[in-house]
Amino acid sequence: MGLITFTYAQLQRGNTTIVMARFEVETTLDAIQRYKVTHLYTAPPVVVALVKQSAVVRRYNSSSLQEIGTSATPLSKDTMDECSKNFPQEKMLQFNEEARSPFVKKFKTIVHPGEVNRIRELPQNNKIVATHTDSPDVLIWDVEAQPNRHAILGATESRPNPWSHRVASYPFG
Repeated sequence: MGLITFTYAQLQRGNTTIVMARFEVETTLDAIQRYKVTHLYTAPPVVVALVKQSAVVRRYNSSSLQEIGTSATPLSKDTMDECSKNFPQEKMLQFNEEARSPFVKKFKTIVHPGEVNRIRELPQNNKIVATHTDSPDVLIWDVEAQPNRHAILGATESRPNPWSHRVASYPFG
């Protein structure tokens, strides 16, 4: 339920969502590099694996990554510090104060101009599109391109605004 809710919430906001069938360090780093992922929301064991394989992380360009968010089990300060060495440009966020969906609290406070903090319906002329990639484990979900949108590396970027970003997540559970 959490991944589905999170995925559709991102699509509703106009963000491209990259969903991977399973976690593998190299596949994840390749997706971050190839699709210029800006936000990675995942489970703490993924962060631990990225820390343990620092040499592999350094072989990929992850400069687009701005934020890593985790929930459930807290990460130690040492793990967070090591992760910051691998991804110096990103912010590390932990959502542990709520047992229910950790990202609802973060995203419900971000409102586009003219919105009244409610769920917005997709415009009638848009449809959600799933794009298969050259990897059977990577699927890109997006809102069908509008005239003011443009394609970048097989993923699309929505209207230029500060809330637009690419998200990678994993279907744990």
